[in-house]
Amino acid sequence: MFLLAIAAVSVSHIPHSKDLIKELAKRQFTPDQAIQLLLKPELQTPLAPVDEQFITWAEMQERMLAPESLQRGRQIMAKYEMAINYIREKYPAVPPEAVLGLARLESDLGRNPGLFEAYKLLYRGAVARTKEKVWKLAASRFAALAGYCRDSQINCFNLLASRAGALGLVQFMPDTLERYGSKIRCLGPVDLMFWDDALVSAARFLTALGWAKNPDKALRSYYGKIDKYDYPTAVLNYAQALGADPAKLRPAKKTAKPPKNKTKKPARTS
Repeated sequence: MFLLAIAAVSVSHIPHSKDLIKELAKRQFTPDQAIQLLLKPELQTPLAPVDEQFITWAEMQERMLAPESLQRGRQIMAKYEMAINYIREKYPAVPPEAVLGLARLESDLGRNPGLFEAYKLLYRGAVARTKEKVWKLAASRFAALAGYCRDSQINCFNLLASRAGALGLVQFMPDTLERYGSKIRCLGPVDLMFWDDALVSAARFLTALGWAKNPDKALRSYYGKIDKYDYPTAVLNYAQALGADPAKLRPAKKTAKPPKNKTKKPARTS
C-alpha cells in the first residue's frame, strides 16, 4: 500500500490515477511499472483521425447475405475445421455458423477489425471526467489491455479497435478477452486475429451468455446494448444461410402450462 501511495503521488496530475494504478496492480504491474506506463508520452498524443463510413442496418444485412459474403464464411469454416469441430464438441449449443455470422457482422470476417488506436482510446476513457461507472469500466479495460500486451509481448500502440475499444475478428473488449479468451492448439496468449482462437473464444462467451436458453438474448448481451438495431436477426440469418440447424438458432418457445384447477376443500363444520 505504501508503494502504491508513492506511485499515486508521482502521477497525481492524471485524473483517476489511483484507480488506474490499482487496476494495473490487479494485472501484476508493480507500482514502478504502472508509473512508467501512465507517463508514456504516446498516451498523451491525439488519436489519429479516422474516416468512418456508415451504412444503414438494412444495407448491412443485405451485404451479409450476398453470395460472396456467404462464400467467404463457408471457406473459413472449411479452412478452420479443427476449431469448428472443437466448438461442436465443447460448446454444442452454439452453432459454429452463428459464430461466423457474428464475425461477419463485427469485423466483416477480418476485413475491418477496427480503425481506432485501442490503447489511447481506452486511456482517454479512463481519464475522462464522466460518470464514475463509465470511467472505472474504461480503467479496468485499459489495464486488461496493458496486461494482455505485456503477456503477448506486443506493442499495444499498434493495436487497432472499434470505436468502443473492441478487438479482433470477433470484437472482444479487453476485459472479455481476459475472462473468455481461449486456445485449442498451443500454449501462449490468445490471439483474436487468429481464427482458431477467435472462433473458440466467441463460442465460449456466447455459451456463458446463455445461448442454450435464449440465443437472441445472448447476442444482444454480446452486442452490449439493446436498441432498435436488430443485431440478433442479422447474425442468425447469416448462420441459417450457412446451413445451421434452425432449432439451435431460434428454439421454439415453451408454451405455458395452464394453471391447475384447485378444488377448494369443504369448510370444516364444528
